[in-house]
Amino acid sequence: MDKIYWLSDTSEDKGICENLKDTLEKLCDIELENLAYITILSHVVLLESGFIPQSPIDVQWNPEVDSIKLLYLFPSQDLSQNQCIIEKQPVFTLFVSKLGSLIQIIVKGNFVDPTIPHHQNESSSLLFYNITPSEFLNYSHGTSHVKLRNMAAFSMNLKNSVILPLINQVRILRHTYPGVESMEILPNEIVTRIVEYVNKARSVLNMEMTCKRFQALLSGQQCIWKALFAKDFSFTFADMSLETKESSETNWRQEYQDEFVQYSPSGLRLSSFFPFPLSPLGSYPSSSPSNPFSPHYDPPFTPDID
Repeated sequence: MDKIYWLSDTSEDKGICENLKDTLEKLCDIELENLAYITILSHVVLLESGFIPQSPIDVQWNPEVDSIKLLYLFPSQDLSQNQCIIEKQPVFTLFVSKLGSLIQIIVKGNFVDPTIPHHQNESSSLLFYNITPSEFLNYSHGTSHVKLRNMAAFSMNLKNSVILPLINQVRILRHTYPGVESMEILPNEIVTRIVEYVNKARSVLNMEMTCKRFQALLSGQQCIWKALFAKDFSFTFADMSLETKESSETNWRQEYQDEFVQYSPSGLRLSSFFPFPLSPLGSYPSSSPSNPFSPHYDPPFTPDID
């Protein structure tokens, strides 16, 4: 099965989108047709963009219906700190319906701004994307087997037409554009693309510590850690077997950490990432640590006294 590619994907056709795989496994006992498959793909794109499903997808299917409706929330940076925002965060509704020979994908956002009176406190936005199922679904002759194709185009077009404009409206509503919180509300694939341009392990780990969503997202980006490993430990990488390099089971983040731990300062191929001697691992040194896997340390503030 083809993969729904993120904008940041660099693995070409290797692997499969885990959200797509998990969703299809939930529906493995249900006979699906065009409307259901397009709904599944739309659902997966929303998941990969950071939306939180509120409707159990495995109980939504009925072969006689002409439309399917699913509900989603979009997370706030302050979810763990402000109960009010949890209750009033924007609710998004995904409608997928038949429109003649086309299938129409509609996402409606109901926005609530906690800074204005309740009776004036609702606005909505409706964005849609019409597609031809045969462009993305290919049925084998004489069988019910379906091959998904052009997934990169599907993902890109749906995000550009519907998802990113809605997320931008959320950002404006929450007064986080521009500002320090703007990074928190970006879709997952945009965050991953940004991190791909960060060529230092310490910087990647610092981004992981921004919030739980970033930690879960970035810690599993093996292509990023593979590139960091190849850059900082090029000799070790060159000695690895081709099977290890190409295997989807290789945990490159763990490989990087293990290699970092066993290297002494003199044996480490220094780069701009290692400008000072290594500190004892797992400790809180008296100066900023160079070990990227040690706890974050902020030096005490010392005012200048004339």
